Amino acid sequence: MNFKQYHGLILEGGAYGHMMNVYEDYSLTFQDMYNLIEKWFTGGITEAKEKTDGQALAVSYRAGNVIFARNKGHYVGFGKNALKGARGLVSFFGDHPNENVAAAFVKAGKDLETAMKALSPAQLDKLFGDGSRWVNIEIIWPGTTNVIPYYEGDGVSKRRLIVLHNYREYDETGNTVGGDFDEYGRMMSGMLKQRGVNYQTDFEIMSMPMFKIADLKGDDGTRVVDNFSENKLEYHGRLQNIKNQFGLTEQNTVGDSWIAHMYQVLNQAKQQNNFAIADSTLNKVAYRWAYKKLPAAKRPPQYSSQAITRIGDLKNEVGTNGKDFLNWVSAFEKDKQRFDAEFSNMLNPLRSLFLDMGVEICSHMVSMLTLHPSIAAQEIRIGLQDAIKSVKNSENELNWSKVDAEIQKIKQAGGFDKIIPSEGLTFTFTPEDGEQRIYKFTGVFAPANQILGIGKFSR
Repeated sequence: MNFKQYHGLILEGGAYGHMMNVYEDYSLTFQDMYNLIEKWFTGGITEAKEKTDGQALAVSYRAGNVIFARNKGHYVGFGKNALKGARGLVSFFGDHPNENVAAAFVKAGKDLETAMKALSPAQLDKLFGDGSRWVNIEIIWPGTTNVIPYYEGDGVSKRRLIVLHNYREYDETGNTVGGDFDEYGRMMSGMLKQRGVNYQTDFEIMSMPMFKIADLKGDDGTRVVDNFSENKLEYHGRLQNIKNQFGLTEQNTVGDSWIAHMYQVLNQAKQQNNFAIADSTLNKVAYRWAYKKLPAAKRPPQYSSQAITRIGDLKNEVGTNGKDFLNWVSAFEKDKQRFDAEFSNMLNPLRSLFLDMGVEICSHMVSMLTLHPSIAAQEIRIGLQDAIKSVKNSENELNWSKVDAEIQKIKQAGGFDKIIPSEGLTFTFTPEDGEQRIYKFTGVFAPANQILGIGKFSR
């Protein structure tokens, strides 16, 4: 896997990073998306696992010490400035305002340090390369539950887990040079289990099992792995409609659909206001708007040559005859609420398609990390009801509208009955350009998480 190229496409979020939704990857072609749908509903996606809702940390081993990372600086110099063992975590989280968060990291650090010291020098070197490779982990601790409650089988007590994920390899300056999906997590878990140290004082240390789609078959309710070849027709049809709406081809990209949407907005304004503006200029502004909310480093390489990068450049291009158009564009961009709404409209066709697809796939998840899914799902629904009530009882009309928007997303995805006790899943897919990438499906977790967050703020 060319992890370096994949890394260049994502929006970073802490040490563990931000995984893309399919609709966020502007380089995917419509043919790629067609293939992805085909593979998901006919059993062609073989690397997928549940996305966990815990506290992120990374662990490595250097010069005889277990070391931890929470930010990029900790990777520099192969962990030279990393947090040294559990004592480093105690110091790092000593002033944390939430004692449960601090306790989760410190206890997990102690258990990991104890377990890893049982491995042989050869095993530690194979896993961590003296601080060049780091295994990403998530800490599942009852006191730090975000949205998903991870119950034991009794439906009362909650699980305490250190979940081992993928690895990343860094150069001396802290830049990513390699990585995998989960091979190292499974390898490390196997080594610890072989040594009999995967159960420690406070946590069980484990990797995530690969995800399987299942369906209920027969009167006895037996779950068997199935394919959903008929379901692909709906999503292929929706994808075709989006492509046709903008007059695109199979080789056009997600980003091309964004530009086409913004071009339609601009062209409509041109017609309504009789702007004497060339189509080539509309295209340049459309390109600007399509990627305007992305950080400059995450925009396409051709952005500077294809887009109006500054309003001053637009002024030079349209001249005095285009003053009214210039003023209209400037006013539209300055109206943040209006521009954000249009940006959301731009994303919505593909976002809705893949959110719906994610909900459908996630609804067939089996062997979830929570061992009592029905109780966990009910707890989430109750939490959402309380959060919605809290917001409605507040006087913040902006929060009302935000919550209503998230409720509509849940309803469009099938309603509150579609809520499952999982953040979703992550999976690998290889587009036609041959570079494997990692994506996520979040089901209704994303809007549920937003509602709970707004509700907490209101309280």
